Amino acid sequence: MSSERIIEAAKALTLKSAKLPSIRAIAKQLDVDPMAIYHYFGSKQMLLEGMATSIVSSVYEPKRRNNWERELAKLAVSYVSVLREYPGLLEAMLASPVVGPVFAFSHRFEAAVHGLDLDETAKADALHLFIDYLHGFAYAATCGGALSDELETEEVVRPLYLLFRGIQAQSTTVASTEVNDHVRQ
Repeated sequence: MSSERIIEAAKALTLKSAKLPSIRAIAKQLDVDPMAIYHYFGSKQMLLEGMATSIVSSVYEPKRRNNWERELAKLAVSYVSVLREYPGLLEAMLASPVVGPVFAFSHRFEAAVHGLDLDETAKADALHLFIDYLHGFAYAATCGGALSDELETEEVVRPLYLLFRGIQAQSTTVASTEVNDHVRQ
C-alpha cells in the first residue's frame, strides 16, 4: 500500500464511474479497510489534493523555447481535456483550498510565457484570466453538455487570442500606468 497506489485507484474509479469516489469505494477497490486510506491521507480533502495534483501534473508541459501562443494553446486544450475526462474534479478543486494543482498549473503557464518580458503583476493577471477562462469553459461544457465527444481545439483556443493580444501588449510596452492609476483610485 502506498499513497501513489491510492491516488491511482481513485483516478481509475473516477474515470470508471464519472464521479469522484468515496473513501469507502477506494478502499473496496484496493481491498483494504477505509482506515488504511486515512493512514496515508488524513482526510478526504488531502486525498483530493493528491489526486488533483497528480492529474494536473499529467497536463501538457509547454516547451520554454517554442512559440508562447502555441504552447499556451496546447496547455489550454490539454487542461480542458483533463477536466472533461475527470468529472467532478473542477468543482471539487474550486470548492476546496487545494494548492498542489495550482503550483503544477502555474509552473506550466510560466514555462509557456517564459520568453516574454512580463512583470510579475502582468504575469499573475494573465495567469488568472487564462485559468478563469479555462475553468469557465470546462464548467459551462459540463452544465450544458456543449462539448462533443471530441474536443475541438478551435472551441477552446479561438477566444484565447484576445487574451494573447493583451499578454503581447504587456510584454512589449511599459506597463500601462494609466490603467494602474485608474485601478488605484
